Amino acid sequence: MKSSQHSYQAHYVDFLNIGLIFASLWLAVQLPFELFLFSYAVLGPLHYLTEINWLRERQFFTAGRRDWWWLAAFAFLIFLSFLSSEFLRASTAEPSPIIKGSPVLYEIARFLEQSGSAFVFIALGLSAVFVFIRRPLWRWVLGLLSVGIALLLRSQLWYSVMFGMLVPTIVHVWLFTALFMLFGAIKHRSLPGFLSVLSLLVAVLIILKLGPGVFSGRQVDPQVVSTYFLSKFQFLNLVLFKILAPSLQVQKYLREQMPWAFMNTLYGWRIQTLIAFAYTYHYLNWFSKTGIIRWHRTNRKNLALAAGVWVLSVALYFYNYHVGLVALFFLSMLHVFLEFPLNVLSVRGIIAGLGFGNLKPFARKTS
Repeated sequence: MKSSQHSYQAHYVDFLNIGLIFASLWLAVQLPFELFLFSYAVLGPLHYLTEINWLRERQFFTAGRRDWWWLAAFAFLIFLSFLSSEFLRASTAEPSPIIKGSPVLYEIARFLEQSGSAFVFIALGLSAVFVFIRRPLWRWVLGLLSVGIALLLRSQLWYSVMFGMLVPTIVHVWLFTALFMLFGAIKHRSLPGFLSVLSLLVAVLIILKLGPGVFSGRQVDPQVVSTYFLSKFQFLNLVLFKILAPSLQVQKYLREQMPWAFMNTLYGWRIQTLIAFAYTYHYLNWFSKTGIIRWHRTNRKNLALAAGVWVLSVALYFYNYHVGLVALFFLSMLHVFLEFPLNVLSVRGIIAGLGFGNLKPFARKTS
């Protein structure tokens, strides 16, 4: 009886997600900049807080009770990397006086800024170790191997782009979400689950094929554009622009100090629509699964604390979006890093479900 009820609820959630996918798509097409800024500031913090608490109650899906400390430490390092970038590239394009006046602080800041991709790579590698390996010796060997590989690849552009920019952003909100959905569909042999994954892929294809007529004459509030650029979100757009439209001369726009120009093109609108869609659906997907994964069934004090921090976070964003971004950046990265073991489990579950292997993790199984 319980199995049948759970199956019905899972199918309901799958169909709900199909609806949320196309609702997010429609909103992203209509308001690509506004929707992203709203979702990131309002839905984002609530997602971070509730997911971190849910992961904590499941031991972060790792073999050791304190494994998450390492992931939290690397999340803090990526936060320091972000702050270093802020200080090195202040609004005047010159380093902050605090950094400029101290050669030691300047070098530390440069090292941290240039090591962001390494911190992400090492944390992802450690997550795989924490899921599958229990013996301390092998944990140290494989952990140091991750550090060694990160140092060897440090000068590679593709590595910096992938782990420094894409993994914590679009890979996290779109690819890992798709993999988790596919894992669930395979695990429960759910046709609606497979349809929801297919819908997610179709939505992206639709965005990448949108014609110029969809965006012709589109105007964006200058305040919205200013907020987007002051928060430096445009760097993700630039990276995706180079991947999806490598032949276009984006650097020309940047040299001429017209960053809005490359975004106000057909590819620019498509990319921003993709970003708004991916982030919005990522958050909605989490909240749609409340009845399945039961993240809301926790200590009332935890929920009250999460609600209080969320209200404060949203207020901070509305007071000053950039200040809110900086204040919430560590929490944002913390939820990304702490989710890595679950991402590893999703990949493992897909591989095993397709019959290509049966590598058993020590961590608890997903519910």
